[in-house]
Amino acid sequence: MVGNIVLIATFGDGLRRELPSCLPILVDRTDNEITRLTAVKAFAVIVNSPLRIDLSCVLDHVISELTAFLRKANRALRQATLGTLNSLVVTYGGQIGSSSYETIIAELSTLISDIDLHMAALALGLCCTIMVDRRSIKNVGLATRHEVLPQALILIRSALLQAQALHALQKFFASLVQSANTSFETLLDSLISTAKPSQSGGLSKKAVSSIAQCVAVLCLASGDQKCASTIGMLKGILNDESSTNSVSLKKSFVGIVYLELMMEISFVMSQ
Repeated sequence: MVGNIVLIATFGDGLRRELPSCLPILVDRTDNEITRLTAVKAFAVIVNSPLRIDLSCVLDHVISELTAFLRKANRALRQATLGTLNSLVVTYGGQIGSSSYETIIAELSTLISDIDLHMAALALGLCCTIMVDRRSIKNVGLATRHEVLPQALILIRSALLQAQALHALQKFFASLVQSANTSFETLLDSLISTAKPSQSGGLSKKAVSSIAQCVAVLCLASGDQKCASTIGMLKGILNDESSTNSVSLKKSFVGIVYLELMMEISFVMSQ
Protein backbone atom coordinates (compact mmCIF):
# COMPACT_ATOMS: atom_id res chain seq x y z
CA MET A 1 0.00 0.00 0.00
CA VAL A 2 2.90 2.34 0.76
CA GLY A 3 4.09 2.22 -2.85
CA ASN A 4 0.63 3.11 -4.14
CA ILE A 5 0.37 6.04 -1.75
CA VAL A 6 3.71 7.46 -2.85
CA LEU A 7 2.67 6.96 -6.47
CA ILE A 8 -0.58 8.89 -5.99
CA ALA A 9 1.09 11.66 -3.98
CA THR A 10 3.88 12.03 -6.55
CA PHE A 11 2.09 11.49 -9.86
CA GLY A 12 -1.55 12.04 -8.94
CA ASP A 13 -1.96 14.89 -11.39
CA GLY A 14 -1.18 12.48 -14.21
CA LEU A 15 -3.45 9.75 -12.89
CA ARG A 16 -6.74 11.62 -12.92
CA ARG A 17 -8.58 8.85 -14.75
CA GLU A 18 -7.38 6.22 -12.28
CA LEU A 19 -8.14 8.17 -9.08
CA PRO A 20 -11.88 7.27 -8.94
CA SER A 21 -10.89 3.60 -8.82
CA CYS A 22 -7.73 3.95 -6.67
CA LEU A 23 -8.91 6.24 -3.89
CA PRO A 24 -12.00 4.19 -2.86
CA ILE A 25 -9.66 1.26 -2.20
CA LEU A 26 -7.77 3.39 0.30
CA VAL A 27 -11.06 4.52 1.85
CA ASP A 28 -12.03 0.87 2.30
CA ARG A 29 -8.87 0.38 4.36
CA THR A 30 -10.27 2.80 6.95
CA ASP A 31 -13.07 0.32 7.65
CA ASN A 32 -10.59 -2.35 8.71
CA GLU A 33 -9.38 -1.94 12.29
CA ILE A 34 -5.97 -3.38 11.40
CA THR A 35 -5.28 -1.06 8.46
CA ARG A 36 -7.23 1.97 9.73
CA LEU A 37 -4.35 3.91 11.26
CA THR A 38 -2.12 3.34 8.24
CA ALA A 39 -4.91 4.48 5.91
CA VAL A 40 -5.42 7.70 7.89
CA LYS A 41 -1.70 8.47 7.70
CA ALA A 42 -1.76 7.60 4.00
CA PHE A 43 -4.43 10.18 3.34
CA ALA A 44 -2.28 12.74 5.15
CA VAL A 45 0.56 12.05 2.71
CA ILE A 46 -1.77 12.45 -0.27
CA VAL A 47 -3.47 15.57 1.12
CA ASN A 48 -0.11 17.23 1.80
CA SER A 49 1.11 16.57 -1.74
CA PRO A 50 1.95 19.82 -3.56
CA LEU A 51 0.00 18.46 -6.54
CA ARG A 52 -3.34 19.05 -4.79
CA ILE A 53 -4.75 15.68 -5.78
CA ASP A 54 -8.42 15.68 -6.77
CA LEU A 55 -10.22 13.97 -3.86
CA SER A 56 -13.74 14.98 -4.85
CA CYS A 57 -14.81 11.38 -5.45
CA VAL A 58 -14.10 10.38 -1.81
CA LEU A 59 -13.80 13.64 0.14
CA ASP A 60 -17.23 13.57 1.83
CA HIS A 61 -16.80 9.93 2.82
CA VAL A 62 -13.29 10.55 4.16
CA ILE A 63 -14.41 13.53 6.24
CA SER A 64 -17.28 11.50 7.69
CA GLU A 65 -15.01 8.56 8.55
CA LEU A 66 -12.31 10.71 10.11
CA THR A 67 -14.81 12.63 12.21
CA ALA A 68 -16.12 9.35 13.59
CA PHE A 69 -12.57 8.26 14.47
CA LEU A 70 -12.29 11.14 16.95
CA ARG A 71 -14.59 9.08 19.22
CA LYS A 72 -12.38 6.00 19.10
CA ALA A 73 -10.42 4.88 22.15
CA ASN A 74 -7.24 4.40 20.11
CA ARG A 75 -5.13 7.45 21.02
CA ALA A 76 -2.72 7.07 18.11
CA LEU A 77 -5.67 6.94 15.71
CA ARG A 78 -7.22 10.09 17.17
CA GLN A 79 -3.90 11.90 16.98
CA ALA A 80 -3.32 10.91 13.36
CA THR A 81 -6.93 11.79 12.53
CA LEU A 82 -6.58 15.31 13.92
CA GLY A 83 -3.48 15.88 11.82
CA THR A 84 -5.10 14.59 8.65
CA LEU A 85 -8.27 16.63 9.22
CA ASN A 86 -6.17 19.74 9.75
CA SER A 87 -4.42 19.16 6.42
CA LEU A 88 -7.76 18.52 4.69
CA VAL A 89 -9.19 21.80 5.97
CA VAL A 90 -6.11 23.72 4.85
CA THR A 91 -6.05 22.21 1.35
CA TYR A 92 -9.68 21.36 0.61
CA GLY A 93 -11.56 23.60 3.06
CA GLY A 94 -13.69 25.18 0.37
CA GLN A 95 -15.06 21.78 -0.62
CA ILE A 96 -16.17 20.81 2.90
CA GLY A 97 -19.78 21.64 3.77
CA SER A 98 -20.80 23.70 6.80
CA SER A 99 -22.70 20.74 8.30
CA SER A 100 -19.51 18.68 8.23
CA TYR A 101 -17.66 21.49 9.99
CA GLU A 102 -20.33 21.63 12.68
CA THR A 103 -19.97 17.89 13.29
CA ILE A 104 -16.18 18.12 13.45
CA ILE A 105 -16.34 21.00 15.94
CA ALA A 106 -18.78 19.09 18.14
CA GLU A 107 -16.39 16.13 18.24
CA LEU A 108 -13.40 18.40 18.94
CA SER A 109 -15.10 19.79 22.04
CA THR A 110 -15.02 16.34 23.67
CA LEU A 111 -11.22 16.25 23.38
CA ILE A 112 -10.60 19.58 25.11
CA SER A 113 -9.77 18.76 28.73
CA ASP A 114 -6.76 18.35 31.00
CA ILE A 115 -7.09 14.54 30.85
CA ASP A 116 -4.88 14.60 27.74
CA LEU A 117 -3.30 18.00 27.19
CA HIS A 118 -1.53 16.99 23.99
CA MET A 119 -4.80 15.87 22.43
CA ALA A 120 -6.48 19.05 23.68
CA ALA A 121 -3.77 21.13 21.99
CA LEU A 122 -4.25 19.30 18.69
CA ALA A 123 -8.04 19.71 18.90
CA LEU A 124 -7.73 23.43 19.61
CA GLY A 125 -5.26 23.76 16.75
CA LEU A 126 -7.70 22.17 14.30
CA CYS A 127 -10.47 24.43 15.60
CA CYS A 128 -8.27 27.47 14.91
CA THR A 129 -7.57 26.22 11.39
CA ILE A 130 -11.29 25.86 10.75
CA MET A 131 -12.03 29.35 12.09
CA VAL A 132 -9.32 30.98 9.99
CA ASP A 133 -10.27 29.19 6.77
CA ARG A 134 -14.04 29.20 7.28
CA ARG A 135 -14.57 32.52 9.09
CA SER A 136 -17.33 33.51 6.65
CA ILE A 137 -19.56 30.57 7.58
CA LYS A 138 -21.88 31.68 10.38
CA ASN A 139 -22.62 28.13 11.53
CA VAL A 140 -18.94 27.52 12.20
CA GLY A 141 -18.83 30.52 14.53
CA LEU A 142 -21.97 29.44 16.37
CA ALA A 143 -20.75 25.86 16.74
CA THR A 144 -17.40 27.06 18.08
CA ARG A 145 -19.05 29.38 20.61
CA HIS A 146 -21.54 26.79 21.82
CA GLU A 147 -19.37 23.67 21.73
CA VAL A 148 -15.70 24.60 22.11
CA LEU A 149 -15.65 27.87 24.07
CA PRO A 150 -17.31 26.38 27.21
CA GLN A 151 -14.73 23.57 27.25
CA ALA A 152 -11.90 26.05 26.73
CA LEU A 153 -13.10 28.08 29.73
CA ILE A 154 -13.09 24.92 31.84
CA LEU A 155 -9.63 23.90 30.65
CA ILE A 156 -8.15 27.31 31.40
CA ARG A 157 -8.96 26.84 35.11
CA SER A 158 -6.79 23.72 35.29
CA ALA A 159 -3.57 23.90 37.29
CA LEU A 160 -2.14 21.31 34.87
CA LEU A 161 -2.37 23.60 31.83
CA GLN A 162 1.04 24.41 30.36
CA ALA A 163 3.30 24.54 27.32
CA GLN A 164 1.71 23.42 24.04
CA ALA A 165 -1.83 23.26 25.42
CA LEU A 166 -1.61 26.77 26.90
CA HIS A 167 -0.20 28.15 23.65
CA ALA A 168 -3.02 26.46 21.69
CA LEU A 169 -5.57 27.97 24.07
CA GLN A 170 -4.10 31.45 23.60
CA LYS A 171 -4.24 31.02 19.83
CA PHE A 172 -7.84 29.82 20.11
CA PHE A 173 -9.00 33.01 21.84
CA ALA A 174 -7.07 35.17 19.37
CA SER A 175 -8.52 33.28 16.39
CA LEU A 176 -12.03 33.44 17.80
CA VAL A 177 -12.01 37.22 18.15
CA GLN A 178 -10.20 37.77 14.83
CA SER A 179 -12.71 35.64 12.94
CA ALA A 180 -15.47 38.02 14.10
CA ASN A 181 -17.41 35.05 15.43
CA THR A 182 -17.44 36.38 19.00
CA SER A 183 -16.97 39.94 20.20
CA PHE A 184 -13.94 41.05 22.19
CA GLU A 185 -16.17 42.22 25.03
CA THR A 186 -17.91 38.85 25.30
CA LEU A 187 -14.65 36.92 25.39
CA LEU A 188 -13.01 39.31 27.84
CA ASP A 189 -15.99 39.08 30.19
CA SER A 190 -15.89 35.29 29.99
CA LEU A 191 -12.19 35.18 30.85
CA ILE A 192 -12.42 37.68 33.71
CA SER A 193 -15.43 35.83 35.12
CA THR A 194 -13.45 32.60 34.93
CA ALA A 195 -10.71 34.21 37.04
CA LYS A 196 -13.11 34.79 39.91
CA PRO A 197 -13.27 32.21 42.70
CA SER A 198 -16.16 29.78 42.46
CA GLN A 199 -18.26 28.16 45.17
CA SER A 200 -16.01 25.11 44.96
CA GLY A 201 -12.97 27.18 45.90
CA GLY A 202 -10.37 29.55 44.49
CA LEU A 203 -8.04 29.09 41.57
CA SER A 204 -4.39 28.17 41.72
CA LYS A 205 -1.91 30.90 40.88
CA LYS A 206 -0.97 28.90 37.79
CA ALA A 207 -4.59 28.96 36.58
CA VAL A 208 -4.92 32.72 37.12
CA SER A 209 -1.64 33.23 35.25
CA SER A 210 -3.00 31.17 32.34
CA ILE A 211 -6.16 33.27 32.26
CA ALA A 212 -4.15 36.49 32.31
CA GLN A 213 -1.96 35.31 29.44
CA CYS A 214 -5.06 34.52 27.38
CA VAL A 215 -6.50 37.95 28.21
CA ALA A 216 -3.25 39.54 27.05
CA VAL A 217 -3.24 37.61 23.77
CA LEU A 218 -6.91 38.47 23.28
CA CYS A 219 -6.17 42.17 23.79
CA LEU A 220 -3.17 42.15 21.48
CA ALA A 221 -5.17 40.37 18.79
CA SER A 222 -7.85 43.06 19.06
CA GLY A 223 -5.63 46.14 18.77
CA ASP A 224 -4.16 48.91 20.92
CA GLN A 225 -7.52 50.44 21.79
CA LYS A 226 -8.78 47.21 23.33
CA CYS A 227 -5.53 46.82 25.27
CA ALA A 228 -5.83 50.31 26.70
CA SER A 229 -9.50 49.96 27.62
CA THR A 230 -8.86 46.60 29.34
CA ILE A 231 -5.99 47.97 31.38
CA GLY A 232 -8.14 50.94 32.37
CA MET A 233 -10.99 48.67 33.40
CA LEU A 234 -8.74 46.50 35.59
CA LYS A 235 -7.15 49.56 37.21
CA GLY A 236 -10.61 50.92 37.94
CA ILE A 237 -11.53 47.75 39.83
CA LEU A 238 -8.27 47.84 41.77
CA ASN A 239 -8.80 51.52 42.72
CA ASP A 240 -12.33 50.88 43.97
CA GLU A 241 -12.43 51.96 47.63
CA SER A 242 -15.14 49.47 48.61
CA SER A 243 -14.05 47.32 51.53
CA THR A 244 -16.60 44.48 51.43
CA ASN A 245 -15.17 40.99 51.61
CA SER A 246 -16.57 39.95 48.23
CA VAL A 247 -15.02 42.95 46.49
CA SER A 248 -11.71 42.52 48.33
CA LEU A 249 -11.56 38.93 47.21
CA LYS A 250 -12.41 40.04 43.70
CA LYS A 251 -9.64 42.62 43.87
CA SER A 252 -7.05 40.02 44.84
CA PHE A 253 -7.80 38.02 41.71
CA VAL A 254 -8.05 41.08 39.47
CA GLY A 255 -4.70 42.27 40.86
CA ILE A 256 -3.01 39.06 39.79
CA VAL A 257 -4.69 39.19 36.40
CA TYR A 258 -3.62 42.82 35.97
CA LEU A 259 0.05 42.11 36.83
CA GLU A 260 0.19 39.03 34.63
CA LEU A 261 -1.50 40.93 31.81
CA MET A 262 1.01 43.79 31.98
CA MET A 263 3.95 41.37 32.00
CA GLU A 264 2.54 39.41 29.07
CA ILE A 265 1.91 42.57 27.03
CA SER A 266 5.43 43.83 27.80
CA PHE A 267 6.89 40.46 26.77
CA VAL A 268 4.95 40.31 23.51
CA MET A 269 5.72 43.92 22.67
CA SER A 270 9.45 43.28 23.19
CA GLN A 271 9.54 40.44 20.65
